[in-house]
Amino acid sequence: MSGPVFVIDSEGRPLMPMASAYARRLLQSGRARLQPHHAFTVARLTQTVPEPTLRPILLTIRIFRHTAELVLIADGERERYPLLRVIVDLYTDLPRRMRRRAGHRRRRRLRGRYHQLRRHGRPFKLRRPSFARSSWGAAYRRARGSTPPGGPAHLSATFRWRAEAIARVITALKQLTPISHVLVLSGEFEHIGSFEHLTPADFRELRAKTYGVLSEDGTPVVCCGYCGTTKGPIVLDHILPRSRGGTDALHNLALACVNCNERKGDRTPEEAQMPLLFQTSESLLRSARLAPYRFWTAKVLRQRLAELSMVVQVLADVTSLKALLSGPLADSLSLTLADTSLPLVVAKPISRPRKQAFKSRAYRAGEQRGDIASAGRSLRRRVRVNQGLLITPTPHGNQVIVVGVDEKLPVDAATTGRFITVGMLCVGQRVGRVVRGIVGAVQSRGRLTLLLVESASRERVAWRRVVVSPRQNLRVLSSEGVIFLRVKPTLPNAGNDHQNT
Repeated sequence: MSGPVFVIDSEGRPLMPMASAYARRLLQSGRARLQPHHAFTVARLTQTVPEPTLRPILLTIRIFRHTAELVLIADGERERYPLLRVIVDLYTDLPRRMRRRAGHRRRRRLRGRYHQLRRHGRPFKLRRPSFARSSWGAAYRRARGSTPPGGPAHLSATFRWRAEAIARVITALKQLTPISHVLVLSGEFEHIGSFEHLTPADFRELRAKTYGVLSEDGTPVVCCGYCGTTKGPIVLDHILPRSRGGTDALHNLALACVNCNERKGDRTPEEAQMPLLFQTSESLLRSARLAPYRFWTAKVLRQRLAELSMVVQVLADVTSLKALLSGPLADSLSLTLADTSLPLVVAKPISRPRKQAFKSRAYRAGEQRGDIASAGRSLRRRVRVNQGLLITPTPHGNQVIVVGVDEKLPVDAATTGRFITVGMLCVGQRVGRVVRGIVGAVQSRGRLTLLLVESASRERVAWRRVVVSPRQNLRVLSSEGVIFLRVKPTLPNAGNDHQNT
């Protein structure tokens, strides 16, 4: 064993991690034994510690678009030392589902299924989620004198799932180590998710901070984005005019003097032949797109952790640690968060949703096929979805039975065989080589598709798919709700947090 070892007592309560040399002496003396775990080295004591001495353990969280980075930092007697770095995979197939939903609505609209707005009651035009987030919806509510109580009227299920996934990983880590404080590091652009409370003066200050020039004393000074002058009145200008679909997003706003603003008029910079002196950086665009994911995920996560009785502190960025902590402690934490040599672990929160049984395409009534079934008022092609494999040992080898979603398991399945489903961590063989991964799919021919970590970074966790046969040399390592996989750290540009957001 190498690195810190997690320790729990005989009743399963987590204690402070210890060095591997001290844990080895406890194992040799018989005062502890190894606790089976699929990713970490866990030592279980043979006795109960009634009043353990626990020092603070800090968990820092940084949320990105497809991942979340968790760093465990323990407070030692002399200094703080890092324990672990965890990359939580939060990638979903939301864009594909959005395109599928848009196609479904487009087909419905072409078939003429949309009706006129209701004359009585509140029509869908005033109930849809975009009405609660749009600028014209805010103007309508201000004119009517009604605002949605308690924030937005609609919160996407994706944000709830992301926050719940991070909370599940924290709960799994809390069973191994006594986490005392949680520090959520949100990005500097997290307030971009809502512009309704920002005044034109706030827009001007934010734009000056982003693209302004610095004076002699180091303060940002507003300047025209077209001619570069800093004299005279300077106003906000929409790069794509609002009359042509432009929004109030930060990357669509520029500062312009009165002369340039009147000269540009209702045109784009290309049409007016007035190129901008600055270019909106890709990191700024990514931060603007990332803002809702970070803001609402952090907000829901903070509420979820408060229910778990955990002390949660939210800071703007890594540099804000100096405002909370003083002296070399803040500098050591900043260096720890930028360090890429820590042991890297990928956490995969497993969810097992019930997938659809029919394709979205509707067939004509006269078409005769064996896989077409009646679904409501339309005919659809049935898709076989498998929930798992039932492996039963026999004298002549393992017998594999594919179990569908709508099929029931035998009563004695738990005693006579092994049931392998999506989300389990298994070890198999592929062309004579041992592979270790998470079951991603169950094929109808009785084979399994394992997901192996190819690379992990703050941008995304890349998975590689490998097909294995469960008829020989297949073992199940874990069936827990959170799977941890150790990988080699590959975090490019780790010291520049702005580029990685």
